[in-house]
Amino acid sequence: INVKSTSYVFTQLIRYFTMQPKNYIEIADFLRIDSIKKDINSLSPNDNTELFIPLVGEFNAGKTSLLNALLNSCQLPCSNIPTTSTIFQIRFGNVSPSAKLIRSTGEEVEILDLQELSKNETYDNVAMVYINDTSTLVPSNIVLVDSPGISSNFVEHTRAIADFIPYADALFVLGGDGTILFLTEFASRNSIPVIGINAGKLGFLSEYECF
Repeated sequence: INVKSTSYVFTQLIRYFTMQPKNYIEIADFLRIDSIKKDINSLSPNDNTELFIPLVGEFNAGKTSLLNALLNSCQLPCSNIPTTSTIFQIRFGNVSPSAKLIRSTGEEVEILDLQELSKNETYDNVAMVYINDTSTLVPSNIVLVDSPGISSNFVEHTRAIADFIPYADALFVLGGDGTILFLTEFASRNSIPVIGINAGKLGFLSEYECF
């Protein structure tokens, strides 16, 4: 995929998804849809509420490359070998960068040199990684989640994604129609919206295209 172009589209989608109720009221006014304005007004705007948005898809679909294009302070490994089921939680708009690993044993490890995050060996026996980045390309209340590829033939990868989906506010799916259908099954159990970004051959079910 063209990472630069796709990352721009991705950030715009996030901003649309996270608009405050007043923005929707302005749109309803413009479209003269008075019937939904009362429902919108009942929403309680809270700029500080964190929204968790996993970026999920097939192994080698370009998920991590897309996230790397949004980061200022570090780069995540884009491995050709799917060996880790680590989940990455990335927060943006921080004054200074930092990172912390949570090992499978529950041990917490602060990362002093963020360049270590680009090395695959850093994630041996690591279940979760928390990254605070200085980039302002993504709103500060958005937590983007990088997950393992679902077609890597590692059961642990699918389990890691399935276990995290109930905590998500939406899923951005990077892949083709098969990937979207597979992940929609998990998302529908928790009434989580799925936004498809086509990186496959057909893309009939995707709202947006990688280009």
